[in-house]
Formats: sequence, C-alpha cells, structure tokens
Amino acid sequence: MRLTLKIFTYLIFIVQIFSKPESGEGVLNDTWRSENNSKYKVWFQNWSSYTRLFITINEDTLSVQANKYAVTNKEKPYLFPATFSQILKRQIIGNIDWEDNISWEDGHVNTFTYIVDRSNPKIALPVKFEGIAVLENGKLRLELISSRDLKYHMQLVPTSVE
Repeated sequence: MRLTLKIFTYLIFIVQIFSKPESGEGVLNDTWRSENNSKYKVWFQNWSSYTRLFITINEDTLSVQANKYAVTNKEKPYLFPATFSQILKRQIIGNIDWEDNISWEDGHVNTFTYIVDRSNPKIALPVKFEGIAVLENGKLRLELISSRDLKYHMQLVPTSVE
C-alpha cells in the first residue's frame, strides 16, 4: 500500500512539472525557424518577469573565391584556397512588453512592443518595434514594424530537439 502511494505521488509530481499551461507564455515553443527556408530563426527566452526575444536573420549569401594572385603549388594543390559560401547574418536581441494577457489559442492576436537593445552588426540603438504574434494551425506568424522603416514578416514553424 505504501509503495503504490509513493508511486502515485511521484507520478503526480512528474505530471505537474512537465505539463504546460494552455495560455500564457509557457505554452509557446521556445525556438522557431522559417517555414520555407532558413531565413529567420527566433528564440523566446521566458524569464520570470519579462520575455527576451533573439532573432537571427540570414540576409544574403556571398561566394568567396581565392585571390587571383594566390600562389599555387603543383605538388600540393590542396593548399590553394577553395571557394566557399558565407552567409551574411543580422542578429537583434531585446525585450518584449506584451500589451494584454497572452493567449495562444488558434487565431488569437497577441500584440506587443519589442525594444531591441543589442544587435550585430551594430545599429543605432534602441530600436522600438510594434509587433503581433498569432498562432495559426501550429505555425507562428510574427510581424515587426519599426518607425525606422524596418519591417519583418515571418511565418515560423517550431523547431524540435531530437
């Protein structure tokens, strides 16, 4: 009898730890990526009193070729620099201030203010974005608009750790 009571207590404890609430910040997946390509990667960091948002934007891809004056050695051709692709990235990091209570029901529009306080490459900071986040059929639509004509419209799918 005591053993079954202990097992039952442990099961209840485990279910409470690993269950997610149906509304609020905890129900949303932490990491997201673009639906069709890898242009956007989004990471929500939920702290106790605020939410931090980290966005990586792949803006362009450069093909880097060896200098035409690079010395080649016929005995060791593997020492000649090879052509490679380099992805130009932009990273913006800041805090989210949610306007109302957050609900992640399908189709509910959550509005927020996103204040970017870190970026790479450097831009004039802080940058204030007005944004919306909508969960639709398991996909996150995230739209950010600033007064500096910066606009980001993202259709994101959750990333999973396997």
